[in-house]
Amino acid sequence: MASILITRPQATASALAERLQSLGYQAVIEPLLEIVPTGAPKPQIKDIAAVMITSGNALDALAADQTALAALADFPCFCVGPRTGEKARALGFKHVESAASDGAALAILVDASLPKTSGAILHVAAQDADSKAQQEVERKSRRVIVWQAYRAIPAGNFSAGIAGALMQGEFDAILVFSPRTAGTLGQLIARHGLKTCCARLTAICLSEAVAEPLKPFGWQKLVFAAAPTEDAVIARLQEIIFA
Repeated sequence: MASILITRPQATASALAERLQSLGYQAVIEPLLEIVPTGAPKPQIKDIAAVMITSGNALDALAADQTALAALADFPCFCVGPRTGEKARALGFKHVESAASDGAALAILVDASLPKTSGAILHVAAQDADSKAQQEVERKSRRVIVWQAYRAIPAGNFSAGIAGALMQGEFDAILVFSPRTAGTLGQLIARHGLKTCCARLTAICLSEAVAEPLKPFGWQKLVFAAAPTEDAVIARLQEIIFA
């Protein structure tokens, strides 16, 4: 049975681990980012026409703020990726639409779905979120209000046993979903002197941008998914490593 190391934050990693286990993989969770609500006050909603979610982590932050969630749940909610859309519905959003891939696709979906005279789009985002989706929506002449609802704190070290498992070659692949996670992984590999271990390990990344920080480490394979979605990452995993 192939063993897969998942580096996502705990909430999203747990659901992914269940999917991988159902496919016959052994899944080990090593969260390299911790998602923490910022406590930043929610913007006034009187001018808001819809909510935009570009990461499932934003929904985890909203889940910790039930007052904000209740105020936003009736607005149209536009998400990047079907999995994030499913999560938004489960959290209580009543009108959810999902773009298939990235911020550009999301901008097209928002523009096609809302009247031109509607109000601003509220982007629930991280403190250091990539502004690509916001820029794409604003190119369509729509105003975006960014609510920095959470921050991602990088792990200061590997959990007990993970560095040793990497040293012993116990994992067949490692899944990486963000540039911040990739950067944290690279720092920890260097700190523990694990660069030579990468030659026995496949790293599968959400996108080429996510893979970029990992290029110096001499992986057996360093690849990225055909689309920036969880489903595409799993498909890439199955292409390379059989359960």
